[in-house]
Amino acid sequence: MHLSIGEIYTFSVFNNPLVERFGTGLTPIGIIFSISIVMLGLSAAVLGTWVERVGRNVVWFASRTAPSAVSFQRSAIGAWLIADRSREGGFS
Repeated sequence: MHLSIGEIYTFSVFNNPLVERFGTGLTPIGIIFSISIVMLGLSAAVLGTWVERVGRNVVWFASRTAPSAVSFQRSAIGAWLIADRSREGGFS
């Protein structure tokens, strides 16, 4: 969370490198910044009320386990697809 907020505060440092890297003007980079501010505000509104309702330990546990669960699910689906393709002779 603190890294996300820190990125907002230091975004201006990356303006010129982003303009040079993507060969665009400052306006599209400003739009990206605006979107990140909106998402920060929306997530604070939604997750802040959730923290107040269920407590910080539940939110912390969910924030630690959800990405792991999604990664495990994606790995399982990938392994299933590879095994399915190898049965059909797709890797020969």
